[in-house]
Amino acid sequence: MSERYEMDSERVAWCAGYPRSGTSLVRLVLANCFGQVTGSCYDETDLTSGFREAMRSVPVGATESDVRAISEAQGVLFWKTHAMLDYDWNSPAIVVIRDGRRVLDSLRHFYADYGICGAGMVSLIKGNHMWGSWSEWVRSWEVFGGSDALWLRYEDVVADIPGTVGRIASAFGLSPIADSIPAFDSLRLAEPRIWRAGVTQGNGGMTAAEEEMFWALHGDVMARHGYYREEATRA
Repeated sequence: MSERYEMDSERVAWCAGYPRSGTSLVRLVLANCFGQVTGSCYDETDLTSGFREAMRSVPVGATESDVRAISEAQGVLFWKTHAMLDYDWNSPAIVVIRDGRRVLDSLRHFYADYGICGAGMVSLIKGNHMWGSWSEWVRSWEVFGGSDALWLRYEDVVADIPGTVGRIASAFGLSPIADSIPAFDSLRLAEPRIWRAGVTQGNGGMTAAEEEMFWALHGDVMARHGYYREEATRA
């Protein structure tokens, strides 16, 4: 849970994803299509007010009792996390997954935007950075995430917002109020560090050697979630 708040697990649901996998996109769907206030385990005060408004983020400065009141009013409060899961989580969760090659490319740019050095593609592929291995992260949620976890592929969310709304509504018993989200260009204008490109094609700019390394280390997890090397090569 967030370091700032302690909450009853029955009213908490994770919105989990390896960094740059699409948790902000799913939070946007929750906010705009269900009217849900959502939270984050990470400080969002450096992000623009436009971003926080689009997310319907828990207000800056909210107390624990404020957050508890929001969760009670909504019935569930989704919290963004990038953490690996190392214990059994029995409450519902949304787990967002994205083609690992494009995740690592986006993360490389994100590190550069924040002036974080030493995040070359080889280090990212090997997991030699603050967030660890992409496939180890996915495996941790496969093992400990529980049978109630709703897995969403970023590419499917981008391609079919109404379908995503239907899946979330069914999984969590929520009533939709819309089936669309703001245009990407307006989101990027509000917070370009978060809404960078939204790419759903390509290999993330990897060299042939980097991509060979990537598939050797992460290919089994990619295939389990519908990302196949043969299809990627043809694309």
